[in-house]
Amino acid sequence: MDTLTIEPTYRVVLGDSDCFHIMVVGASGVVDGSSPFPGRAFIYEHDGNEWVHKVTLHSPDLGAGAQFGQSVAIKGNTIVVSAPLARSRTNIQCGAAYVYRRDRDTWESSSVDPVQVLFPKSPNWMDTFGANLALEDGWLFVGAPQDDSEKPDAGSVTIFKWEPAIDRFVRKQIVDRPHAVKREHFGIRILVDGDMAIISASNLVWHSVPGTVHIYRLDDKTDRWGHTQTLKAGPERKDGDHFGRSLSLWRTGPWRQHRLVIGVTGADDQGEHSGAALIFQRRREGSDLVWEQEARLAPPATSKGDHFGFSTAIAEGLLLVGAMATDGQSLRNFGRSYVYWENTESDHNWLLVGGLESNPKTESEQFGFAQLFYWESKKGQYEAAITAPGGKKRGIHSGVVYILGESE
Repeated sequence: MDTLTIEPTYRVVLGDSDCFHIMVVGASGVVDGSSPFPGRAFIYEHDGNEWVHKVTLHSPDLGAGAQFGQSVAIKGNTIVVSAPLARSRTNIQCGAAYVYRRDRDTWESSSVDPVQVLFPKSPNWMDTFGANLALEDGWLFVGAPQDDSEKPDAGSVTIFKWEPAIDRFVRKQIVDRPHAVKREHFGIRILVDGDMAIISASNLVWHSVPGTVHIYRLDDKTDRWGHTQTLKAGPERKDGDHFGRSLSLWRTGPWRQHRLVIGVTGADDQGEHSGAALIFQRRREGSDLVWEQEARLAPPATSKGDHFGFSTAIAEGLLLVGAMATDGQSLRNFGRSYVYWENTESDHNWLLVGGLESNPKTESEQFGFAQLFYWESKKGQYEAAITAPGGKKRGIHSGVVYILGESE
């Protein structure tokens, strides 16, 4: 298990640009619930053998608590880093997204200045614009889960499109949940793949609603995104489930092999807030394809407060489910990630094959806070990056990203 040591970590994303493998690690500076630092983002490149740090991104105009790096996104030569508590030009603490472009074959110090800063169309106090980002084929989605435009904390997502003629993102559309719900926090998680966008409204902190997940599709003729389906947690759902706390998608191959995994951290399957992960597959409904729940995974034992499903990652029949608040052996919140394998010969049962932890485990490490799979072409295998924002490899809560291969 190799490690990359950074500041307290919130999100990690990986992008492929021609032959370059680039990883962006956001370090929002949040420590024990407060934000004493402005935050940074770290860019790593894979040199064929290991991940090498290249550039540190920061915004000099941000002060403590801006949470720069809370969400990061990369596609091709573009990186976007959010600061959901940044102030607008009119000094409103509404959030912002910073756009960086690479103009050569590698990220260097000359690349660290943003080429564009994006703000909400109508800045309002504590919109948390930039709480989550998604970047795909020139489209940038920016979540503002505490936007009050429709109802208090109902949330919204602003959609931008890159215009090569002017080298800028242009605001194209603002979407919100159909029939907005107070404090549901639409836009807290966003996942975009091709012409499909998946946006969750998982209710960030309140326990007043179960949470929902919404599917949008791009209309090529109008160049606009339209709502096509609302997903719910089924008959077991209850207020405070936080359905949609994490999203991961496998959309390669025939549509019958597509899988969508949704984390439900407030589920009580194995104790209060033990958590769950719901797996959806696609089925044909008339001429359309819709998502339908096929499985529900829960922690293997009583796990009160573990928040199983806080993060998920899926790739070709392999599934990671993070439970970052796992306790045990007199340690609190050290965290764990569970590994599942899809047995396609047994009616698509998902089999638990093991659990991953840091070694040695440390108090409040929160291993499994965020995770992803990527293809390591030289080794011909999938590898995983798993974050632990409370990891102490370099100091108190310095934060760690663990890199794991199949042989481990």
